[in-house]
Amino acid sequence: MKKKSIMMVMPVYNEIGNIQPLIQSFSSVRDEIENYSLEICFVDDNSPDGTGNEIKKQIKNNKWIKILERGEKDGLGEAYLSGFRYVLGKFSPDYIGQMDSDLSHDPNSILEMVEHLDKGSEVVIGSRYVKKGRIEGWPISRKIISRGGNNFARFIGGIKGVRDCTSGFRIIKSSKLRQCIEEDMIRTSGYSFIIHLLHSLISKGCLISEVPIVFRERIHGESKLGNGDITEFIVSVSRLRFN
Repeated sequence: MKKKSIMMVMPVYNEIGNIQPLIQSFSSVRDEIENYSLEICFVDDNSPDGTGNEIKKQIKNNKWIKILERGEKDGLGEAYLSGFRYVLGKFSPDYIGQMDSDLSHDPNSILEMVEHLDKGSEVVIGSRYVKKGRIEGWPISRKIISRGGNNFARFIGGIKGVRDCTSGFRIIKSSKLRQCIEEDMIRTSGYSFIIHLLHSLISKGCLISEVPIVFRERIHGESKLGNGDITEFIVSVSRLRFN
């Protein structure tokens, strides 16, 4: 029986210290996963630290790794949309995923996520806020801010039936994702992209499930989230209520 295909899209910017351990972790998951072929596509926004060159070095011995190189950094949402369009147009996998490239998201969680795909889920979310899900390595103040942002998106943005709507770890049925993109349903370039995408998928009637994950603080590199991103998130999510 032909395996179904999954391609995980991961924006990267100055993540050179995370690339090799991330690929090693993915390689182990590829050995364990059944009924699915698993590949990854990095979206590099011209990282000055040499992240793109490190990825291309890894590609030589790992043909299941792809890279889309962009000229400049212009927002998380734009990076994801560029990656999604590239993957849909060139590779057409059965499922497309999104996840962080800094090892905050454990690729091993994909093994449980595909079990839900087998049961008919069209969107599977790696969730910090369902039973057994948690965050490690954050101070309590950051956890409170994260939980507050998630609740803001749920209630102000009108996201119903999902506990962790700000999670950036998902696997999505490609046909549903294609509809959202082709119908221009996602109109934001910043961090609020994650909410707008979920809102669009819900409007398409997608069957959504969540699996618990352990979200860990990055070891290498620096977080890209700034005050401007937080402001953009609040304004953009608020607009969903009036659309």
